Amino acid sequence: MESSTLSQPALKMIAAYEHLPFEHTTVVCPYFINRRQRIRGALRALVGKGSPDDIVEEAVIIALKEKVDLKSLDAEGLKKFLVDHKLGIDCSGFVYYVLDAELRARNMGALKKHLRFPDRMSLLRKLIAKFRPVENTDVGVLVEDTNSAIVSLDRARAGDIITMRGIGQAQDRDHVLLVSAVDASAIHYAHAFQWSTDGKYLHGIKKGRIEILDPKKSLLEERWVEAGKIGEDSETYRHAKKTQMIELRRLNILEN
Repeated sequence: MESSTLSQPALKMIAAYEHLPFEHTTVVCPYFINRRQRIRGALRALVGKGSPDDIVEEAVIIALKEKVDLKSLDAEGLKKFLVDHKLGIDCSGFVYYVLDAELRARNMGALKKHLRFPDRMSLLRKLIAKFRPVENTDVGVLVEDTNSAIVSLDRARAGDIITMRGIGQAQDRDHVLLVSAVDASAIHYAHAFQWSTDGKYLHGIKKGRIEILDPKKSLLEERWVEAGKIGEDSETYRHAKKTQMIELRRLNILEN
């Protein structure tokens, strides 16, 4: 595998979610599960699709309405405020903003210019998606062959995505991890997720790596390490093992 790293703007986007820029302190952006609420036509920040600035701005607005002094809250208090008000980012929203930053850094324009929404969507849904691309981009859209293609493990590079279709006990959820860097021995990734051990407030942006033992083998045969947990002790790996389909994919626009 050839070493590669995301552009500085893309890395800064990841860092912005890791350290949401409140005026007096920073806090890790919580993970947002779409099924928590369904608000038709809602602001991006309220449906797990907001940029770091969107999320901070909405938190400030809510605090003003509720007469809460955010400056009186430490990082832990801020995290609780965000979670209690359902402010956070879902996995595909996180990937969208980072890849958008990567494409712009490469002078390729915005990600929305290169995404194609499925033909199975109605004409109305496609029209809505055109004007609200972030809100309508989920894992299903990212894995469409018109948007991305499977790549072999030995060709992995920064900007690729690892997609999981059908995770959870009911196998009714999807998940996506973003490859932030690749070196001679590992694939490094970032994602927005919640482990069962996170409880109500400790979830959010996470980082991990997949140590490559044999590039000719599958992703699940390599060593997954996250939060000091290795292999079966990593909940991300356990989800990966139980998923219906796991793939390493690359946006078509990034193939060359």
